[in-house]
Amino acid sequence: SSDLNYASSLRSFFLYAEMRNWCPAGIAGAIMSPRVFQHESLPSGPTWDDVQRILASTTGDQPTAIRDRAILMLFAIYGVRAGEVSRLQLSDIDWRRETIVFTRSKLLGSHLFPLCQSVGEAIIRYPKEVRPRSTCRELFLTMRPPFRPLTSIALWPVVARRLQKLGLSLKHRGPHSLSHACATRLINEGLSL
Repeated sequence: SSDLNYASSLRSFFLYAEMRNWCPAGIAGAIMSPRVFQHESLPSGPTWDDVQRILASTTGDQPTAIRDRAILMLFAIYGVRAGEVSRLQLSDIDWRRETIVFTRSKLLGSHLFPLCQSVGEAIIRYPKEVRPRSTCRELFLTMRPPFRPLTSIALWPVVARRLQKLGLSLKHRGPHSLSHACATRLINEGLSL
């Protein structure tokens, strides 16, 4: 675990040094974390079956459920952080190429992913049916006036309410718990930590 922290710290330092032109580009990308073997240190979170139950709780035509379904799917399918979801704009989705871009919280830059069809359907339903009219560029807004972008802190209760309704006793109840569920699922499918 401490070796992972050292590698991460070195990568962060060299990313900063590269930005300041103190060193050649590419050093940060060459710093590899030590290999962590399957199941050695799995993050805690709900099981994938529980995640499916959480998503099932957002079916229906209630405006909040429509918005929350898209948010929850982003956490569960992509494993992104709350800040990455709160910064998401409709322009970050390329419907023609079926891609989505997240502006990273911890790493510099952004990451492009294929847009999963079920996530795309959940996202597009929100602005088509229930998103309040607003000049805000961020995709996800509060449901009551004054309409403003949901902050990363405001996303915590979106997840916690759903987990609480299922009666799950988890150490973490916020968005990070769904990211952990995503990571655990990927590890169980054979990807490295």
